[in-house]
Amino acid sequence: MFESDLNVTLAFLGILIAAILRTYLPAKAAEAKAKATGAKFEWDSKYAASAASSLTVAFVVVAMIFVGFPIPPGAHPLFVFFSAFVYGFTQQQIFNQVAEWWTECRK
Repeated sequence: MFESDLNVTLAFLGILIAAILRTYLPAKAAEAKAKATGAKFEWDSKYAASAASSLTVAFVVVAMIFVGFPIPPGAHPLFVFFSAFVYGFTQQQIFNQVAEWWTECRK
């Protein structure tokens, strides 16, 4: 029972961390690119609102896709975590891409 609970927790955390990182890393890369080119990069309320909405979207995506992630019985906890991480990262990428296309189509 404990191993199963641990694997479920690790799977959830793997998906959640992946979804958050998938949303956060492109913003961090844009900040690094701005600094490298000498452009001014300041944190303002738009970034705070974007970060809050991204975190909300990450939680919603995790809630939607967690139920579809198969946790193999008897699997090693590291395998469960990393496979859940890849699953969550991929699903968040698909969600972000569709949202980007939708935004572009509405312009």
